[in-house]
Amino acid sequence: MPDGPRYEDDFYAWTQYQAGVLRSLHVSDNRFDRDHVVEEIEDLGESERDAVRSQIRRIAEHLLKLARSPAEQPRFDARQRAALGLRRYGERDAAERLPAACPYSWDEICRQEWYPVSPEP
Repeated sequence: MPDGPRYEDDFYAWTQYQAGVLRSLHVSDNRFDRDHVVEEIEDLGESERDAVRSQIRRIAEHLLKLARSPAEQPRFDARQRAALGLRRYGERDAAERLPAACPYSWDEICRQEWYPVSPEP
């Protein structure tokens, strides 16, 4: 088992660690473009990290808007999109049973390995 962060646990930390390991290796074969491979691995980790940060910011932005906006429309967009997706796959009954309000708390959504439980039919 290699030292350092595990791929499955923290992709960004793993890419940065692996890039450092590659950088420390002494390569005598000049066909291996180590510097560019290292850069690509680092960039891939940074790109994934930035994408996650962007999504988190977007979610927080929408939650803040919902908390302060008196408008009803934004509160039902997620439900409408979920219903549309269910109907697209032939699940009309499930679409009709979607709750009018989001039944999940922020703590539940952010908890690692939490998934919503299907309600009784």
